[in-house]
Amino acid sequence: METTLILVILSLVFFHLSISDALHWRRVLYPSAYRVKRGTPALLNPSVQKSVEDANLLYEVVWSGLYVEAENNMLRVADEELASLRKLQPLEPHERSTRPCSGGEALSMPAERKKSVNTDDKETGSFSNKEREKDRDGDRRATFSRDKGRDESKMSGKKEGSKSADEKKRRLEEEKRRKEEKERKKREEEKQKAEEEQKRKEEEERKQQEEQEKKLLEEEAKRQKEEEAAQLKEKEEAQQLHQEAWERHQTRKELRVRNQHAQENRPEEAFFSRLDSSLKKNTAFVKKLRTLTEQQRSSLSHDFDSLNLSKYIGEAVSSLVEAKLKISDVGCAVHLCSLFHQRYSDFAPQLLATWKRHFEARKEEKTPNVSKLRTDLRFIAELTIVGLFTDKEGLSLIYEQLKNIIGVDRETHTHVSVVISFCKHCGDDIAGLVTRRVKSAAEKFGLVFPPSEIINAEKQQPFQNLLREYFTSLTKHLKKDHRELQNIERQNRRILHSKGELSEDRHKQYEEFATCYQKLLANTQSLADLLDENMPELPQDKTVQEDQ
Repeated sequence: METTLILVILSLVFFHLSISDALHWRRVLYPSAYRVKRGTPALLNPSVQKSVEDANLLYEVVWSGLYVEAENNMLRVADEELASLRKLQPLEPHERSTRPCSGGEALSMPAERKKSVNTDDKETGSFSNKEREKDRDGDRRATFSRDKGRDESKMSGKKEGSKSADEKKRRLEEEKRRKEEKERKKREEEKQKAEEEQKRKEEEERKQQEEQEKKLLEEEAKRQKEEEAAQLKEKEEAQQLHQEAWERHQTRKELRVRNQHAQENRPEEAFFSRLDSSLKKNTAFVKKLRTLTEQQRSSLSHDFDSLNLSKYIGEAVSSLVEAKLKISDVGCAVHLCSLFHQRYSDFAPQLLATWKRHFEARKEEKTPNVSKLRTDLRFIAELTIVGLFTDKEGLSLIYEQLKNIIGVDRETHTHVSVVISFCKHCGDDIAGLVTRRVKSAAEKFGLVFPPSEIINAEKQQPFQNLLREYFTSLTKHLKKDHRELQNIERQNRRILHSKGELSEDRHKQYEEFATCYQKLLANTQSLADLLDENMPELPQDKTVQEDQ
């Protein structure tokens, strides 16, 4: 019994000592917690340590750092990992006023404080039971405060979470709004750029259309101007042709009348006695007739008026027939022949006889001079038109020479230029030809050209038939050469296709033939216009059409 009582007493002593020791350390670490302040409803028990490990943990928390939230008046542990420990949850509801002192402060407490603490330990020992009850109340209050703080922290966390969620949502909405605004601006800019580009394209198209319309108008104006200029030029040429035709017709008609009445108006013998009969001047004049030109008409006419050429008619006739005249000089020669005929009665018969001998001698020539033949044929035609020869004599001589030229030239057509010159200068009066150019000018501009009344139509008909026969043979020759030219071109294409090149001789031969063909084509077109005939059809080779 005694032993049991002793054990109970020893247990109470050890229990009391352990409680006193714990209170002692609490006072050291939390001195202000045991100072009762005015208005404090109850004592707080801020201690969380129950063992040495708890004390070490508390020191670790102190050294890691604590901070107080001003808004909620909450004590927070800086280290999140330490703050998450369950043993540190009682620290949450403590106010700043119950903040524990650091380890240095606890160790450096003054002796008086330590003394007061010892005194408090003694007092605490006497009131241990009451303090236990108070500690229980404090623990309950601390638990309640801790729960309340936890709830408040949870609520604040929820509020903060909701705030952060709202903030995040707001930021997302703001970002989305900015992105939408940016996209909207981008779309507006793209739309504006597209509109500007469309406007620019429309402006360019409008400018191009205006330029094109302007160009078309300019081209149309230019074309109209060219047409007007061409029409004006054509009208001027037609008027000039009309004027020249009437002047030539009037000159020939007047000269024909004078020559036909020359016998009535020839001077008497006494007239010749007053003229110069010197050999020197007469022979010089006769020599000039061999080289006469149109520019010498006035000087030769003046010399003729002052000379007595009665003894030099034969020499003058020979000089005129043998003269190397140009087409432009024939008018001067006809004028001088008319002067001779009007003064000397034996001039025309001698001239006709000399021309006949001249043409007879030409028949024996193998290669007659085409230029001389052309001027001679026109010369005798002009002499016949102006009445120096009678119609019977002159026309028969012209027809005979023209027939000889055409008869020899039916195949080769080397004298086609002679026929063209005859038709051009004498065809209207000798053959009664009306050229296509004259017809067009008369129909288009209402011009009236002189009629062919010098020689009657019955005498003109043989010449028309002869010329049209020659044109028919010329067209046949043209068609033949056209076919031959196409054959040569076809062969050349084959050679080029097989060998890649033509020989020099073949190329030269082709060029010569093509040149002759083009010349023949041009002469045929000229004669067709003078005779008012249509050109023959010249079909093109199919291979050439395909190549084109």
